[in-house]
Amino acid sequence: MNRNLFLVFWALVGLVACQQDKRNLRPYFFPIEDLSHVGKVYVWLPVHDTLQPPFLYYYKAERDSQNNCWFVRAYFDYAFQLFQINKERVVRNGIKLVESRLFERDSSGCLIEVPVEVLYGNVFPFEVGPQPGVLLTRMSWRLPFDTVSTITLVRNRQFAGDTTWVFQGKTYDAVRFAVRELIDNEREGHLEYEYPGEEIYARHLGMVYFRKEVDESLTIEYRLEDILPETWLWKQLGRTQILPQ
Repeated sequence: MNRNLFLVFWALVGLVACQQDKRNLRPYFFPIEDLSHVGKVYVWLPVHDTLQPPFLYYYKAERDSQNNCWFVRAYFDYAFQLFQINKERVVRNGIKLVESRLFERDSSGCLIEVPVEVLYGNVFPFEVGPQPGVLLTRMSWRLPFDTVSTITLVRNRQFAGDTTWVFQGKTYDAVRFAVRELIDNEREGHLEYEYPGEEIYARHLGMVYFRKEVDESLTIEYRLEDILPETWLWKQLGRTQILPQ
């Protein structure tokens, strides 16, 4: 009996130690509580290459009839054209991508939805241990004007440590993620592009920087320039309904 109690005691000690070693990253994700009241528009600008156009991300948090919390992000290009909508579920230990929709325009300018299959949807962890694992996102789709090709995106994220970030003159605590992406274009064979990158998330702001080193001659690098209310985007679009139903 004494030996069993001894083993139970050390098992509990080990469990407590593991819990204490875990790092809470939830404050570095986007401010979900604030975004549940009103959506925000994040304005992104290139860091070095001025030929790379600015773009916008619209973020909004919402709850369904079962009280599940969802994080919605929509990508608009520099001409305010909708390109992508992601719907991610907020779960106990992080963010899971559940649904992704791409949009193209036909020759008449009509918006065409491109179905996306989400195979793995690990996006962001709310806690990491001393040896953080790799978060896997994998999705595939076919473009409406090239139905014989299948495009697959594989993205691996891994917590890489602490840093700081200056946004509009204020310094924020921040965390880094090492990212590796692979794009596979399957059409009578496979044409693959694999490249490294980095993301930075600032406390109470969310993602503020990313970099993709596509090849020796192309680096895609952006930083957060401004955060605007969703009413600003309403004015640019000329309507109050930002996203298609």
